[in-house]
Amino acid sequence: MRGDAFECVELASLLADKKAGSSRDAERAVRLVDGVCKEEYAIGCDDAVTVALLAGKDSLAVTWATDGCTTFESSCALVGMVLADGHGGKKNVAAAKQIFASGCKRGDAMSCTKLGDPTGRALRPNRKRTPRRRK
Repeated sequence: MRGDAFECVELASLLADKKAGSSRDAERAVRLVDGVCKEEYAIGCDDAVTVALLAGKDSLAVTWATDGCTTFESSCALVGMVLADGHGGKKNVAAAKQIFASGCKRGDAMSCTKLGDPTGRALRPNRKRTPRRRK
């Protein structure tokens, strides 16, 4: 990857976003962030995975997130969420829990949080909320 990783990730995020309309270039976005997860730039790795997901490159996002998790414990939460949501294949909550446990043991707070709720259901209850009646 050439140039500053942060700048490449910023440009790639803009290019991958569907709101970019005619200036959207998902392939260029993915090329710009390729390799970020192998560099020493943890936040950039998470952003690169997000760019891959926005570009519709789910299997690449899983690969990058997995690479990032080996270097940056913060990326473990992201790879776990990708697996729990089924990006790049079937939902795999069991594998997600293992990844969250690994990140949590290494000190990542988000991995610890997700370990207790890998699918995010606690944050998105399936029950309908009924409006309260006025007295």
